[in-house]
Amino acid sequence: MPFGRPFDGPFGALAVLATALSLSPQSLPQSGARGLAKPVIGKSTRYCNPLPLETSSRDGSPQGVSLGDVTVVREGDLYYFFGTGGGAWVSPDLVNWKYQAVDVRGARIPVAPHVVKYQGALYMSGNSAPLYKASNILGPYELVGPWKGE
Repeated sequence: MPFGRPFDGPFGALAVLATALSLSPQSLPQSGARGLAKPVIGKSTRYCNPLPLETSSRDGSPQGVSLGDVTVVREGDLYYFFGTGGGAWVSPDLVNWKYQAVDVRGARIPVAPHVVKYQGALYMSGNSAPLYKASNILGPYELVGPWKGE
């Protein structure tokens, strides 16, 4: 963006998650036809920054994570949180997160990864990165190729 990076800093992940919630009305508790109860103050699940992300493991997941440039994608009943410097963190509720490795064949996850679903396939790219395609959100992502003009 020409005016800076709006999701950097200590409130970046919170801003992205708030946006994800606002763009996904089916994820918000509502009363009425669906039979879901309204949230109860002090008793409903909620999140706050910093997010409680795993920051070390024995399986190769990132250690001492400080994520930026995040993307949150809803796929099925789960949310996938991709960020610079790591794989993906998966959550059913945007509060409890578990690290999952992402398989990008022959490469690492791009800086500032962005993942979208289009016509049944998932595509990933990022800053100065080519385009990758997968049938599963965690991969394997195969190289499609560079962007035109590169």
